[in-house]
Amino acid sequence: MKDIIVKLRQQITELETPGTKCKKRRDHLEKLMGECTAELRALNWHLDQQITERKRVEEALRESDEFRSSLLASSPIPMIVINPDTSVKYVNSALEKITGLSSVEMIGRKAPYPWWTDETLQKTSGDLAKAMRRGAVRLEELFQKKNGERFWVEITSGPIIYNGEFRYYLANWVDITERKRAEEEIRENERKYKLLFESTLDGVFVLDAETMKVVLANQAAADIYGLNSVEEAVGVDLLDFVPLEERERVLRIIAKDMFENDLRQVNEFRTITKDGREMWIRAVGARTGYQGKLAGLVSFSDITERKRAEEALQKSREELRKMFESVTDGISVIGLNGVITRVNQRTVEMHGFSSRDEVVGKSALE
Repeated sequence: MKDIIVKLRQQITELETPGTKCKKRRDHLEKLMGECTAELRALNWHLDQQITERKRVEEALRESDEFRSSLLASSPIPMIVINPDTSVKYVNSALEKITGLSSVEMIGRKAPYPWWTDETLQKTSGDLAKAMRRGAVRLEELFQKKNGERFWVEITSGPIIYNGEFRYYLANWVDITERKRAEEEIRENERKYKLLFESTLDGVFVLDAETMKVVLANQAAADIYGLNSVEEAVGVDLLDFVPLEERERVLRIIAKDMFENDLRQVNEFRTITKDGREMWIRAVGARTGYQGKLAGLVSFSDITERKRAEEALQKSREELRKMFESVTDGISVIGLNGVITRVNQRTVEMHGFSSRDEVVGKSALE
């Protein structure tokens, strides 16, 4: 464009001679030069705008890069960037803190890394290889600090692809050590509870508060009721083992005394085994929870033999009382201290007393 304007100026200069024809030609050339100059100015303006926009974009990109870098560096979540050859490209301060290793000790290191443990080396290596190809979500790994202290992390990661090429692997960690310890403590408590649950001589049922059905039972409970297995007890309605005349009372004990008030009172009632045999049990229930739902823990024992012995004793006492009262001779029972503790009706009549109260408690020597 500048060359065209220069040539036009030269032509105008050559035409600065007298004559109407030359003047018209010069005017035409000046008009063309003005148009070219205006076009050139427009081009310069657009060029300036493009340069300004480019600088603005470059500045925005620079600020964006700085922002992303600051996010990685200041994030409380441990982050690591790994090259395709497994060498460490970048770690943030949070990852330095959790491992106890400095970035100098980690940058450039290839797998196996110093935070991997010997006992999980094979698993962790395989997990990394898979994650670098497909990424990982909530992957749990056991790692170790520089001082040897173990810790658990949950990893979310993925490959960074640019122009169809795998460039980096980005992963962030979440420290789940306390959660894993809590889970291990729960498992240990469950193991101990299960051992106690299964080894106790008393039968134990766990009842669902909503359905009143058995959701858990031990072997002793299955044996007491004549069930073939613990599994057979699950799903059983406990009231099916209770005689009709006892059901209202037992239901009140379960619903009100146990689930509502958690009284933990000992109760005795009749019940029926799988084969129809009637027996007496002594039970105590406590409100508890099972699998996140309200439940009742019922511990019970078979007291049928004790009840039979008590009934036999009561029957024997009644027979002895009848015999004591039916003899025609007067009989007095005297304690070691010489005090009369019991007399039959014949004794009262023989000595002219109006009732036993006039005799019982008196000295036999009076």
